[in-house]
Amino acid sequence: MHTNNLITMNRFLFSLAALFSCFAASAQDLVKGRVTDDTSSPLAAIIVSVEDAQVYCSTTEDGTFEIPARKGDVLHFDCIGLQSATVMIESPSK
Repeated sequence: MHTNNLITMNRFLFSLAALFSCFAASAQDLVKGRVTDDTSSPLAAIIVSVEDAQVYCSTTEDGTFEIPARKGDVLHFDCIGLQSATVMIESPSK
């Protein structure tokens, strides 16, 4: 694998660990978030899915997404050429 791809994967993983934010609201629970790299640049075309559900979306050009999910659900983040990552929705932020 090329060094640039490894750097991009590390940025993506760092982004999810340090910069990913989401919140849930209403009875339907709509999770909103933004995926960025370690320089706060948005990551577009990241596929976001809810584990054990057939619910998918992708991030927009500004790295944002909205997906129906609830507390305790696990979100998967995938993109060709990047290592996949997961985030559990622990609690809504206010």
